[in-house]
Amino acid sequence: MSDRTPADPGSGARRQASVLRRLVARATGRARAAARPGTGADEPAAEVIAFPFYPNNPYQSIIYADLAPTFTLSTPETVTDLLTVLRTDAASPRILHLNWTAPIVQFGAETPDEAHAAADRFLAGLDAFTRGGGLLVWTVHNTMPHDLRFREAELRLARGITARADAIIAMNPDTAALVEPDYPLPAEVTVVQEHPSYRGVFRDDLTRSQAREALGVAADAEVLLLFGTLRPYKGIERFLEDFTLARQSRPGLVLLVAGEIGPGFDEHGLRRLLDLDGVIAHLSYVPSDEAQRWLRAADVMMLPYRSALNPSLVYLAATFGLPVLLADLPSLHYLFDEPWVAPVDFSRPIDLGALLDSFATDRAVVAPAAAAFARRTDPAIASARFTTLLTNLLAGLSPLAA
Repeated sequence: MSDRTPADPGSGARRQASVLRRLVARATGRARAAARPGTGADEPAAEVIAFPFYPNNPYQSIIYADLAPTFTLSTPETVTDLLTVLRTDAASPRILHLNWTAPIVQFGAETPDEAHAAADRFLAGLDAFTRGGGLLVWTVHNTMPHDLRFREAELRLARGITARADAIIAMNPDTAALVEPDYPLPAEVTVVQEHPSYRGVFRDDLTRSQAREALGVAADAEVLLLFGTLRPYKGIERFLEDFTLARQSRPGLVLLVAGEIGPGFDEHGLRRLLDLDGVIAHLSYVPSDEAQRWLRAADVMMLPYRSALNPSLVYLAATFGLPVLLADLPSLHYLFDEPWVAPVDFSRPIDLGALLDSFATDRAVVAPAAAAFARRTDPAIASARFTTLLTNLLAGLSPLAA
């Protein structure tokens, strides 16, 4: 097989036919509902099926916060569970909110053929769901999964999802242009809903001095932070070389590393990498009520990513008024107008000391700008926009409706 699957010239016609089938199914469903005795309070709430759903992911907690009482939330644990749900008839309207796609074809398959078969099974399940009047909403979290093993099968899946979706949510305003060479997003169903900040989600009642004392960090130290799940695509190994070099001229430089070990790293190897002077590491999950220790103790958040589309940690940094040194990737340019975000080419060795000197870390200047950004992307705004989108879809309105 070639690495790039050609565009399907019949996809447009199939999309139109799919839309017509769904319109008929929904109209039939509404007619049946009208014929049933009892409306309003007697009507069952519409169901939102979230997959995959991660209980510890604060983003999902935010966007689903306003679903009740209009919607109920169900969270199938596995792809098999989800397919069973999709093929089961339901008395109430249903919306599938699809998030990360990696579990569908990247997990479990051992060969390209198995991955393609998994994609086909899933798309067939979507067809059964939409034939029954179900609605499909997809949030594009990544251009491609970070743990990409079967590219062609993933492209097949992504193109199939976009052809069937009633709404596609992009959090990065450049998403459509970034994925267009691989799977174009139909403009008539694609909306931009920016990633939320974490105001009010993470506990925040420690002072800077209290946070540093709790971690054993000197009050006058210059402190960098690597936070969140530790995975190779985040560029940690390359950055540690820059940190080690910088400490030769800045012996008071401290690096905090806090997060669970993700795919691609093992604990022994990662601990060996982090066995450096000036590094304080906590290699396990950090609950939201404990994150403030690390965020309040730091001067700068470091994000030396090799790839990223929606860097949620930028929004977490804003929540705590923390400036960010962010990888200068084309996918992240929409953030570089922010005065508290500085682009850095982490793909080659950098003079970290000179960079820190040139980057304004004065909290009196940076914190208000970051706080304004966090207010603009407040979680309450994000959850309300998401719920409004679902409500509009149920009413037969375009996802582009205000």
